[in-house]
Amino acid sequence: MYLFFTLRTDIFKRKIRVLHISPNRNIAEVLYENKNIDYVCGGLQPDEFNNLGAVRVDVTKINFGDNEFDVVICNHVLEHVADDAGAMREIHRVLKTDGFAILQVPLALDLQKTLEDSTLRTCKERKRAFGQSDHVRLYGLDYFDRLQNAGFRVVRDNPFTNQWPTELQKHCLDKNEDVIIAYKN
Repeated sequence: MYLFFTLRTDIFKRKIRVLHISPNRNIAEVLYENKNIDYVCGGLQPDEFNNLGAVRVDVTKINFGDNEFDVVICNHVLEHVADDAGAMREIHRVLKTDGFAILQVPLALDLQKTLEDSTLRTCKERKRAFGQSDHVRLYGLDYFDRLQNAGFRVVRDNPFTNQWPTELQKHCLDKNEDVIIAYKN
């Protein structure tokens, strides 16, 4: 994420407002400490992020107004959320026009349609089906259609294919993982 933000955006160079849902601590601290970023850290258990001034945020009912954020980061969250379509619509709602969201999920590139089965109740069943016991789905390539159905224009940015200007090998990036950028039009 840091490479993406540094090499592919201008978020460290202008005044912006960022909502980071259930953040990764490393990138969260970088964003929080940047003076030009009005950083809002949110999650279901905000006490886990006291040092970041976290607030309670349910991604399916985001407690902020329409068009409040330039950027929303919600990585590896949607696969845990029963109503992912509602969460996507909420993220779209709180984004400013021309804003963007980074919405990484575990993505099975060999799966055309997302695998979901609400009858799987045990951790063992969900782990076998979705790869992790607390996941409620395994996204397939239709993930991009789901984002478009929520109103986003989706762009996939691959560091290797798009030749980001850095020595990518030293960062141990997965050549098959794109950054998924969902723009609000």
